[in-house]
Amino acid sequence: MLTDNVFDEHGLMGYLEKKVGVDRVRGGDNLLIPVSTSEDANGGSYSGYDTFDTDPSDTVTNAVYGFAQYQQPIIALFSEVARNRSPEGAVDMWLNKVEVANNSLRSKLNTDVFADGTGNSGKNILGLTILVDSTGTVGNIARASNAYWAGQELASGGALAIDTTVGMLQLYNNCSTGSGDTSRPDIIVTTQAVDQSYENLLSPDIRHTSQQTGDGTFSGLAFKGVPFMWDADATSGILYMLNASSFEMFIHPERDYTHTEIAKADNGTLNQDAWIGHILVYIALVLAEGRRNGKLTGISAS
Repeated sequence: MLTDNVFDEHGLMGYLEKKVGVDRVRGGDNLLIPVSTSEDANGGSYSGYDTFDTDPSDTVTNAVYGFAQYQQPIIALFSEVARNRSPEGAVDMWLNKVEVANNSLRSKLNTDVFADGTGNSGKNILGLTILVDSTGTVGNIARASNAYWAGQELASGGALAIDTTVGMLQLYNNCSTGSGDTSRPDIIVTTQAVDQSYENLLSPDIRHTSQQTGDGTFSGLAFKGVPFMWDADATSGILYMLNASSFEMFIHPERDYTHTEIAKADNGTLNQDAWIGHILVYIALVLAEGRRNGKLTGISAS
């Protein structure tokens, strides 16, 4: 069994996979996500022989996204293969290498899911930096002219606070539409430093939630019943409040962490004395509703 001394729990990515779920669609170059842009102005009260308004109402548009393509090599030198010729040795060697490759790939994805998708010449998965923002364009929809698509954003500019105009309570309420609204944030994601700042604010009367069994990513803290998660890959000085139902995740079924055939010098498919395969995945994290998510920026450690 391989003892892990390198990789952390892949917090946010793992949470989203479980909470949001993964749709496996073949698709083409683009993923079209229907987005509700406004209420239908038709309808309402009537009496007697009133004529119903049936004029078409354009209340839906499509956000346009694409798959990000990721690969991770699985490499064994021939000398390693030769040293592990027994069935047990060969199985253990390849299982260990596959585990390292899987963890490496998931670690890259978790790092990138906090960024803006511009890494590696724009080939990376779209992340929270661009998906949860008050400006810019995402999914081919400009926030400047479509307020419904803009995330909530408050500039803290100092220590984390709960009840100021740039505090957590204000952001939480901005991401909601009222006390009866069930579409409110269901996860708070931030750095270890900000998580600890929040715990210090609560001392000595700390409120904990029950930590999920076997999940090392939750700190046990909560705000208005919403669990806190800190992630080593989270962006410094930023706290996100996310509504998981406003995101969707897609994986192409023919590139679903797929293992390629092993290339090796013995069969003429490789010009190195090694055995090499790859893990391939086409993946997309997409936004379906902008205004239900928000972030506090510029938080200083306290």
